[in-house]
Amino acid sequence: MIDWKYGFYHLFWWTGFIISISLVAYLIKASWLVSTVLILAVALAIMGILSIFEKRHPYLQEKKRQTTIKHFRLFHSTVLAAIFILLFGFISDHPLVLIYFVALADIVPSFFTKMV
Repeated sequence: MIDWKYGFYHLFWWTGFIISISLVAYLIKASWLVSTVLILAVALAIMGILSIFEKRHPYLQEKKRQTTIKHFRLFHSTVLAAIFILLFGFISDHPLVLIYFVALADIVPSFFTKMV
């Protein structure tokens, strides 16, 4: 069973997060420490907004969900980790690629969940 609503909720969350981090990383040319603090501030702000949103919409709370395909998250994450390790030599000059792999490891399995 595919849960489109919860899957697209995670997709939009990660899209907004990646866009905001990309803007912070590329528009603000600062030192490593300042960039890291700004990225953490953006992440905390988005997480705070989402926690308020999830309180109003209990359907989207992750603690009330379970997977519909056993061990899917494990297999998917393992395949993505293997791809990342194999491609690391080609993509090591792009610092945000790891965030894309983490997002994929969370987005795809979220489509295969159901309410508990």
